[in-house]
Amino acid sequence: MGARLERNAQTFRKLEHADFLMVSMSAETSLEKGLAILEAMNHLGPMRLRDIHARTGYAKPTIVRMLKVLESRGYVTRLERNAGYCLSSRVLALSDGYNSVSRLVEASAVPLDAFTERALWPAAMAVVDFDHMVVRYSTMSSSPLSHTHSTMSRRLSILHRAHGRAYLAFCPDEERERMFGRLDKAGRDFIEPYIDIYRRQGWAERDPATEPRTNSIAVPVLCRTGRVAATIGITFFRSAVGEDAKAKLAEDLHATSEQILERLRAMPRAASTSERGEHEHHELDREDAAPLDYL
Repeated sequence: MGARLERNAQTFRKLEHADFLMVSMSAETSLEKGLAILEAMNHLGPMRLRDIHARTGYAKPTIVRMLKVLESRGYVTRLERNAGYCLSSRVLALSDGYNSVSRLVEASAVPLDAFTERALWPAAMAVVDFDHMVVRYSTMSSSPLSHTHSTMSRRLSILHRAHGRAYLAFCPDEERERMFGRLDKAGRDFIEPYIDIYRRQGWAERDPATEPRTNSIAVPVLCRTGRVAATIGITFFRSAVGEDAKAKLAEDLHATSEQILERLRAMPRAASTSERGEHEHHELDREDAAPLDYL
């Protein structure tokens, strides 16, 4: 009796798992179809049922069901006189979370991953945030030579860290003056002698007193307007990298910076504030954020 109950329980669990997989696959298929319909309407504008059918190949009852769901959620509007369907303004909200930092992360990920695959050392991309730099992408977790498990979202000193120093050295003069206004006089006096040095050599270096065992160097990702969109840098054990090797790594970083810019130029242009509504304020409108004007 006990063995039979156990077999029945196992059978029930298998059937339950199979039902779960079928429901999951059905939900995934529905999502794919809904997204395909949104993409078709995004490319072609208002569409009738037959147009969507011709574009996607989906059965018309399926399309009607998808459109009803999208309409109930406010993403699609039915036009009068059987003129079809069009996207509503609510679809713009889907991109609210995709801002300048998102674009930089997307553009930086592949080049920085490739850099770490070549050089083995962990690399990172950081952006300015008021009076600090913030790491927005890092290969620390995939590098075999990492000294810590992660640096994602870490706030870095603008005065003592390589990313902050690279930003200060290569940003426009008026932007640097604005940043100095947020620092005390001692901070400005401390960093100013390094700025010309970093500009001449093309890269910045971390203050050796910060973490004596490791070192970091960083270079800017420069807009054509001369503003710093981000900085990219690497961290390595100080005893493992000499001056010549450090200079070669900096050259590789500059090449990686150019790859990031090329990827940014290839991305679709983001909608302007006027196109998205004047009431919306995006990271690009902040005084500190570099506009992604790469073309």
